[in-house]
Amino acid sequence: MTRLLWKELRERWLWALCWAAAILGVSLFGQGQAFCGERELFARPWLWLPITLAVLVGAGGYAGELVGDRATFTFSRPIDWRALLAVKLLFGLLISFGTPLLAALCFRLGSPAEYHHLITPASVLAGVWGVGWLLGAGYLFGLACSVVKPGFAGGMITLTAALLTLLVLLLVLIPSLQMYYANQGEPFLWSFGVAVLCLGAWVGALCAAAPLTRFGLTLGVDARIKRFALTYGVVLLGIGAVGIAVPKGWMEHLLLRWVPATTYISPTGKYALVCYTPNPFGWHVLTEYGEMSSITGQRRMHFIRLADGADVMAIADADVYTMFGPVQWASDECAYYTTWHVENRRQSLLLNIVHLDTRTTNRLTIKIAHRDFASPDGKYLLQVQSLKGLPHAVKCHFTVVDLATARQFDLGDVALDPNWVSSLWWQDQATIGYLDGNGKHKIIAVGNCT
Repeated sequence: MTRLLWKELRERWLWALCWAAAILGVSLFGQGQAFCGERELFARPWLWLPITLAVLVGAGGYAGELVGDRATFTFSRPIDWRALLAVKLLFGLLISFGTPLLAALCFRLGSPAEYHHLITPASVLAGVWGVGWLLGAGYLFGLACSVVKPGFAGGMITLTAALLTLLVLLLVLIPSLQMYYANQGEPFLWSFGVAVLCLGAWVGALCAAAPLTRFGLTLGVDARIKRFALTYGVVLLGIGAVGIAVPKGWMEHLLLRWVPATTYISPTGKYALVCYTPNPFGWHVLTEYGEMSSITGQRRMHFIRLADGADVMAIADADVYTMFGPVQWASDECAYYTTWHVENRRQSLLLNIVHLDTRTTNRLTIKIAHRDFASPDGKYLLQVQSLKGLPHAVKCHFTVVDLATARQFDLGDVALDPNWVSSLWWQDQATIGYLDGNGKHKIIAVGNCT
């Protein structure tokens, strides 16, 4: 066993060095906290380089054993196939988990002292496991593809063929998956069908390679290709069919995770609004909109009372055609946000006013508002729509919403200073102040309108 491991290291040390360097480079170039429990960083593009190298290293696993008559010579000696397989697995295991552990140590030694208390054994184990299983899965997939054709080139040919088969299957089935889950009332779940097919490709490669490591290394290339292709195809299609046929409720419960995306604290800290977005892979992926799901735009909102942690009110979007705007607080008891509903080329923009004291939500249809300005007491909401630019001003339309009664009042068009965002303010609780196109200070009394 020891001699086999030494042989493996001697033959593949260069690939192992490149793979380990790609992992350590992450820590040395500023992302080492990923190995210490920062799960959000797992979705960063940097992770694809170590995973790609893991697959390539795996694709050369049995390459040297199949060249010429090496397999026949190896098994003519008192060497058990289990020992050879164990060495291949141990080689990948050491790099997949050992190198991230070393990277976590490097980050711990190089990080400022004030961060040391955050790097605990539990967080390091979570970080190493989170990265290691991805690397290990990639290595195993490549290793499974290396038992068919001799040499590294043969492993790459098998790997390419397996991935192309998966890709063609996805291209054929994705439209059907989207239609199937749309008819089930859960259009966003089609991505789970894709995930199950990818899992089927991984499991299929392992199932196809397992018997070849025991009985197939001394067979001809054609015989190995037939056995591998048949098992891989059957398992891939079988798991894919199961993934599509299972009830959507089971799939949603098992795979769909609602993860917290953003949190909004009320002005005096009485309440907190926590927004959750659906994430099929359980990874925390933020978009430029912050609180929107990167997949569907769906979101669930929970208003939490910070004094006792009670869930005061929960809001869930009704369908996947609704997109949410940022949530803002008008006062401790009132929050508002906009929703944009698009279906069958029809668009509607709603202002949603949430009253936590009565646990009710008022909705009214509004025009597109480029900026919202709440009054100091949170009673009114000024919505400004920028219409067009004038030679020395910007023409805007003012609408005031009484948040308590959900009534709108049209204040008409106003010519504002070109830098109108910083030239507009609430003079007091019922008066709007602004600079016109000539830089003159003017006011509008909201109380006269309401």
